[in-house]
Amino acid sequence: MSDKCIILFLLLVSLCNISFSQVTFEKSISEEKFILKAKNELPVDIRLIIKDSTNIKTYLLPSGNVPETVLELPLKNQPDTTAILDSFNFTVRIGSGEQLKIKRYRYTLPFKEGSRYKLIQGFNGAFSHDSEASRYALDFSMPVGDTVCAARGGMVVWTEDQFEEGGNDRNLINKANRILIMHDDGTIGFYVHLVKNGVLVKIGEKVEEGDPIGLSGNSGFSTMPHLHFAVHDDDQSIPIRFKQQPRKLVTGNYYVNQ
Repeated sequence: MSDKCIILFLLLVSLCNISFSQVTFEKSISEEKFILKAKNELPVDIRLIIKDSTNIKTYLLPSGNVPETVLELPLKNQPDTTAILDSFNFTVRIGSGEQLKIKRYRYTLPFKEGSRYKLIQGFNGAFSHDSEASRYALDFSMPVGDTVCAARGGMVVWTEDQFEEGGNDRNLINKANRILIMHDDGTIGFYVHLVKNGVLVKIGEKVEEGDPIGLSGNSGFSTMPHLHFAVHDDDQSIPIRFKQQPRKLVTGNYYVNQ
C-alpha cells in the first residue's frame, strides 16, 4: 500500500465516526481507488448524506444489513487528497424521505397519567427553540428519574443513554441522551435529555401510547432537569396538539396528563 493510500485510509476512518453506530462502514483500498460501503443496521430505512465543497449526494440505505457503495475515490495521479477529504461531511437521517401524508393527530402528554409538570419553554422559545429542528419543541421541567412515556405509539428507531454531562453549553448539544420513535405516518417523536442509562426500550421495539420509555435527566445542552419533546417531519419540527389540552401550550403553565 502506498503512503498516499495510507493517508487517505486514515482520514476516512476518522471522518466516518458519525454518531449513528448502527450505520457501519466497510472499506477497501487498492492502488487506484478507495471504496467505502455503508450498511444500515436499523429496523427502518435511512438516508446517508455526503457533502463536499461542490456536491451533495444522498444515498438510501434500506434496513437489512446490505452494504451499499457510497463513495469511490480515485487515487492514481492524485498528489494530495487531504484538501478534498477535509471537506467531507456525513449526515444520517432516519426514514426514506418519501413524502407521506401527516396525520392530524392529538398526542398524549409525554408523562404518566395523573402527573403534573410545568412547561418551561414552548414553541419558538427564545433560549434554544430557535432552529427548524426545535421551533415547535416543548420543554417540561421534570426531576431526574421521573418516568417519560410515549406520547404516541410507534417503533423505537434510535436510543442513546451513555452521556452524563449536562450544562449551559451548546457544545453539549449532541451529548443528550434520547429516544426516537417513528410513527405510522413517518413522523418521529424526540424525547431528549434523559438520564444516563435511563432508556427503558430497545431499537426495533414497538410501543403503545402511554408506555413508559425512559427516565428524565439533564444530559446535553440543558440548564436544569427537563424533558425536551418534539415531533419531526424529516429534519424539521412540526406543530402538535394534545388531547384534552388547549390548542397551544403556554410557557409557565402546569399541565396534567388526564
